[in-house]
Amino acid sequence: MTEMHDQQAMVGLALEHAQRGERAEAYDLLRRAAEAGSAEAMFVTGVLLSDAGQRDEARQWFTAAAQHGENRAMFNLGVLEAEAGNAEASESWYRRAAEAGNADAAFNLGNDALRDGDRVEARRLLQQAAEAGQQGAVTNLANLLVEEGELDAAALWLDRAAEAGDVTAMFNLALVAGRRGDSGKASDWLWKAAGAGYVPAMTRLARVDLAAGRATQAEYWFQKAAEAGDPGAAFDLGISQAERGDYAAAETSMRMAAEHGDTRAMNNLGVLSEGRKDPAGAQEWYRKAAALGDQDATRNLARLTRGKV
Repeated sequence: MTEMHDQQAMVGLALEHAQRGERAEAYDLLRRAAEAGSAEAMFVTGVLLSDAGQRDEARQWFTAAAQHGENRAMFNLGVLEAEAGNAEASESWYRRAAEAGNADAAFNLGNDALRDGDRVEARRLLQQAAEAGQQGAVTNLANLLVEEGELDAAALWLDRAAEAGDVTAMFNLALVAGRRGDSGKASDWLWKAAGAGYVPAMTRLARVDLAAGRATQAEYWFQKAAEAGDPGAAFDLGISQAERGDYAAAETSMRMAAEHGDTRAMNNLGVLSEGRKDPAGAQEWYRKAAALGDQDATRNLARLTRGKV
């Protein structure tokens, strides 16, 4: 027990040296711990070498750690083989890692099975990873269960992830709750996800408010989503502002969307420019949108250049 404690202490001290950039001291401590049989020291050495771009040396240390049963090393060998284009070797290491309890490996294999259409194997592997706390697996497993029509089972997994603070799970739980007819729970989790800054939740909440005639609340959430970088939300915000007659605000919002390449916003900026008697500005916006394939802008440009009102 004392020897194992000494090895763990050396690994911990080595990590402190590595964080301070003292790599020679870190490697010396790790080598000593590895020579004493520490699989963790072998794994950490591989990680440091991999981070330094020394893939071949990292592979050697990961292999040594894997031979001592270190499943994180097995997973990293799978990653290295995938990066090298060796799909068969990568899968082999992932399978060994998953069998040894590595959740990330099970997650990757589950996603591969899902991509290949093996939903039974995907479900088994994703559930293994989810039970080990892999949040991506929780989400993907829940999505698979939703597709299979097992909404109650999906909700159980999403509940776990949402309570742990996963905002994607909060949003998906709101969607599942809505499909199950639990509008109160759907609303609660949608608000939580939006409040946590999850953009899809903000835009969905905005559209719910808009459909209910709550334009002010809808614009608030569209604004938040637009500020977070969603050009579609900026466009929708501009539409709402224009519909209530605030054309200056609408133009500002449309510009936000246009800056992200939204051709609908460019076309609407042309319309707004026409509305304030700026045909040159309108033509410029129509040209930009038309060049990107927007048919409405193409028609508006043709109309404007023919001098039609």
